[in-house]
Amino acid sequence: MSVSFDEFGPWEDRQERLFEFVDGKPVLLPKSSQLRSLLISYLLASLKHFVEGTDLKVLTRPRITLSAIAEVRYPDIVVDAGTFVAAEREPSLPVLVIDVDRERDWSALLDARYLTIPATASPSEVSRFLTKILAVVRSRTR
Repeated sequence: MSVSFDEFGPWEDRQERLFEFVDGKPVLLPKSSQLRSLLISYLLASLKHFVEGTDLKVLTRPRITLSAIAEVRYPDIVVDAGTFVAAEREPSLPVLVIDVDRERDWSALLDARYLTIPATASPSEVSRFLTKILAVVRSRTR
């Protein structure tokens, strides 16, 4: 299928499944395993406590457009420091992007930190990962 970056948004709206636009073409997002979903749920629950009492919001699978490299992606979790607009699909000021089982280059997303963890991470690796997340959250709330 041939869809340009500019055509991707309207094309995507007509699809039943979720696609990213990467390397000049639509890419179907893979289905998640129970292990991966469980880790994402655990990270979300932890993040909820980390951002309580702050202006930060935790979003799951938000759409992020990287215009500089003509890509559209759906990370697993995003911490957003911007204004909340209920109808928007994209965070207004993403400060932390988290993916599980997907190592990607997010350097085109300026002012945001990117962290990734394998779904098979041990409890001690998850604990260290949460420490990194907490450090980013604290740096944004000072």
